Formats: sequence, structure tokens, C-alpha cells
Amino acid sequence: MSIALAGRLPGLFEDEHEALRESFARFLAERVTAETYAGWGEPDGAGVPPSFFAAAAEHGFVAMAIPEEHGGSGVEDPRFGAVLVEAAMHAGLPAVALALGQHNDVCVPALLSCAQDPVLLTRLAGGRSLTALAGPGALTARRSGDVWVLDGSCPAVLGGVHADVLVVIADAGEHAHAFVIDAEVGGLTRAPGVARFGLQAADFADVVLDGVRVPAQRCLGPDTAESVLVGQRLTLAVAAVAGARAALDWTVQYVHERRAFGQPLAAFENTRITLGDVAAELTATSAFVDSCLLAHAAGALGAATAAAAKLRATELQARAVDAGVQLHGGYGYMSEYPIARAYADARMLRMFGGSSEHLRAVIAQAAGV
Repeated sequence: MSIALAGRLPGLFEDEHEALRESFARFLAERVTAETYAGWGEPDGAGVPPSFFAAAAEHGFVAMAIPEEHGGSGVEDPRFGAVLVEAAMHAGLPAVALALGQHNDVCVPALLSCAQDPVLLTRLAGGRSLTALAGPGALTARRSGDVWVLDGSCPAVLGGVHADVLVVIADAGEHAHAFVIDAEVGGLTRAPGVARFGLQAADFADVVLDGVRVPAQRCLGPDTAESVLVGQRLTLAVAAVAGARAALDWTVQYVHERRAFGQPLAAFENTRITLGDVAAELTATSAFVDSCLLAHAAGALGAATAAAAKLRATELQARAVDAGVQLHGGYGYMSEYPIARAYADARMLRMFGGSSEHLRAVIAQAAGV
């Protein structure tokens, strides 16, 4: 039902995008059972494992922007990454959506913005080397001769446990700069994050940089730092809208099946008003995020617009899962129901990649406030 009301821009996705979506959905259905996903979230599970990326790479789902001569597809169209994120969210696998989206659509393009070791590119294309994004936050960078010295800490780095290479956004004075560092470099320590309320299957680590020395050629500069944040926030917006759509789907199905006082919950006016409001906001927000995807594909998505997309999408997802929990009644608070898990997972997205409060400040500054 919600798919028909999704507000997708006509012509946004072409046949090859939809074919990739369907192929990835089949891959997930075959490879990631509910038990498998739950196991990744156990205390000793360490999140989405490297073996998942290696298996996904065999089907062309990983690091698609890597040039063909290094084993990739040479595809830079962000819509291909978006359909993978949407498929994973629709399957109720947000940790997969976020990890793959960040790797494919944020970190790998940043690495390709400067010369890289061909061996690394081949390993990335094969899913044998993984990436993570650290910052912005309490990370600083200062120039010292022909190197940069990085210090600070960054909690909850997605992909931080298994990453071989990190893209780091650090405050370098007037502007933030992006850097590429090896995960095993001296002065970098990382530890798995503590137990979380949601997104248990995500690979989060707390990363500390203590005098990490980075060669000048591995400084990607302020422009790449901004493009990284734009890509990250758009990817999160895509995930959040897809998560809201999934929550609406689950809830619509439930209110048609669940009966009270001799009739389905869907027959009650309160149910229709509540879900109608969610569907209306989903229609508008989905169209906005879709337009951002097209702008990003054309290299024309600005930082404030990306911030607005992430803000609106994650706030929408929060309202969608909250309405879903409420209409599920007591079942909505039981972890075996996907709406309950989505409720816990969605909360992190309003903090991750720039909190809602920070994004409002970014948007206000762009508006001249």
C-alpha cells in the first residue's frame, strides 16, 4: 500500500536499477536469515561480518565505483547504491543497509578522489578490504612539515571493527579536512562499542587517534570532506525513508489482520487518520530525497540540502515507527515483531551522521541565520 503512495519521482530508477534491486533482494533472502542477522547482533557477533561483503562482491554489490580494471564495475551513479540500501531496509536489515551504503556510496568515492594503491582498489572491489568513516567531531588535524598529525576520539564509528582503511574528517582550523589512514597505523586504537538499544548487528567501534601521522598526499582536503558528509547524509536519508516505508507497510498489514470490537483495526477512524498522516509525509519526503539523489548524480547536491534531507527523513522515520508501535498495541513492544526492532533502530539515525540539532544549525547557517 505505501509503495503506491511513496511519491517516487517518475523515471528516477531505470530498468537496470530495478534489476539490481531485485537481484540484491534475492541475495539477502538467501544469505541473511533472521537467525543469521540476530547472530550478528549477539555480544560476540561483531556486527555484519567481512564474509558478507566478500559474498556480496561476488555478485557485484560492493564498491561498484571501482574502475573495471581493478575488478569493479566503474559505476558512479548513486542510484545503484540507493536501491541496495532500500532493499536491505525493506528486508528489515538496517545494519546491512547502513554498512553497505557507507562503504559503497561514501568511503569508496572518497578514496577514488585521489591516487590509490591498485592492490587496495582490487581488494575493495572484491570485498576483501573494508572501510569506515570517522568524524566529524572531536578530531583535530595540524600540519607538521610534510605530514599531518591527527588527534582525538570518535565514538560509534560504523564499520570501525572490521575496517582496513578509514576515511577521517578532522578539524584542521578554518575548515574540516578529509584524510585516508590505515586502520593499523601507529597511534590509532579501536574497541567494539558497548551494547546498544538498537542496531545490534551494526559494526560500531570507538576510535581514538593519538598523534597519528598522515602523509600530506593522503590529505584529501576540505572539498572532499564536504562531499563525504553530503554523501553520508544522503545515504542516511535514503535509508530512513525506506525504513519509514517498511514501517508503514508492516503496520498497514497488521491493522488489516488485527481485529477489535468485531472489526479490523483498519476500519477505525483513528487508524486511518494516523496512517494517512504518515503516508502523506512519506509521499512528500520521499519525493524530496529522490530529487536529492538526482542532484547528487549530477554533482549538484549542496551541504545544506543534504542536511535537510537527512533531517526530514530521519524525523519521518521516527514518526512512522512510533505510529506503528502504537497501532500494534502490546505486540509493538515485543522484539519478535519487526516494528519493535525498527523503533529501536530508528532512534540511532537521528544522532548518527549529524544529530537533528546539528543539522538544523547547518541549515540555519545556510539560510543566513
